[in-house]
Amino acid sequence: MYVLSVFFALFLLLNLLFMQNQHKLGTQAVTGEAVAISGNIQIYRNAVIRYARANSGVEGVAADTYLNLPAWFKRLPALHNYVVHGKAYVYYVAHQPELAYALAQASHNSIFIGIKRNGMLYHPLRGATSIHLPATIPENSVVYADG
Repeated sequence: MYVLSVFFALFLLLNLLFMQNQHKLGTQAVTGEAVAISGNIQIYRNAVIRYARANSGVEGVAADTYLNLPAWFKRLPALHNYVVHGKAYVYYVAHQPELAYALAQASHNSIFIGIKRNGMLYHPLRGATSIHLPATIPENSVVYADG
């Protein structure tokens, strides 16, 4: 009976360690994907900003053909832009945990990164900001605005 109790305790311990490792691997995968998406967003944002500043009278979506993107660049389907009064807004509409945080880290905690909540930009570390976002950007999108 004693051997069975030890075996059961050892089985539980190994099972717990396995589950903990699986959770860690899953978290790393989500974070890795967020980092990859944030790199795509940063490249796209830079191109949209150049376009917006060169065309300050334009309002609306800037077509990718006007953005002078690198030939190798592939915009993610959930990544969009909006230009108004020389300002650029790049936003990601698909749910991606950790994306706003990964973008904030990559930009040294820029105040112009966050999630759209009630028409405002909500920074992942600093909380609510006073930055109003265009109505065309869907709620809960991850936004990287032009500062």
